Amino acid sequence: MQSGRDDGFWQNKNGQGIIKSGLRFPASASRARAAQYPPYQDLSNKASCNAVATYVYKVIKAASSSGSSMNPMLKAQMLATALDVYFSDPGLGGNKIGAPAPIGGSRST
Repeated sequence: MQSGRDDGFWQNKNGQGIIKSGLRFPASASRARAAQYPPYQDLSNKASCNAVATYVYKVIKAASSSGSSMNPMLKAQMLATALDVYFSDPGLGGNKIGAPAPIGGSRST
C-alpha cells in the first residue's frame, strides 16, 4: 500500500495544481499553523496560494543530503509529509491525492 506521494509530486503540475487551487492548505489557517514551526517561519502568513505553491516548489528543489547539514532535505520531507497528510483526509483538505485512507490516521483493531 502506498503511504503517500513522494517529494517530487508536490513539484510537478499535479501537486502544484492542488496547492494553487485555492484549497485551505497551506493558505489561511493551515498555513498559519505551519508557520508556527521554525522550519516554515520563512513562509509569509499573507502568501497567496500561488506563492505557497512556489514556496513548496523551492523548498523541495533545495532538498539535498550533501554537505554538513541535512536540514534542507528534512525540511522538504516534512513539508511533503504534511501535504500528503492534509490532502489525503476528506475532513481536512479533501482526498486530493487519491489515498485509500487518510495518511497518519489511527486505526483501531
